[in-house]
Amino acid sequence: MMPIREYLEEHYTDDNIKDEDSVLKLVIRSLSQVVQSGAQNIEISVMKIGKTRKLGLEEVEALLKLVEDERVAAEAEEAAKKKPMQQ
Repeated sequence: MMPIREYLEEHYTDDNIKDEDSVLKLVIRSLSQVVQSGAQNIEISVMKIGKTRKLGLEEVEALLKLVEDERVAAEAEEAAKKKPMQQ
């Protein structure tokens, strides 16, 4: 596992901060690097001028599942690229 700061420095791009959903996925990916036990140990609040919103457990779980599904798909795609072409 890498520290969150190192992860963010390595994975920060303009695409990762283009909207709230992208930022939340980046946050979940970075936190999942240091939190092993899942959504029950993650608390996230979204702060905007004049209001704050705390994500519920269900929303955090859904984001974790989405990020995990994207990771698995990316790994499968990478493995397919590395697999030699069979004739």
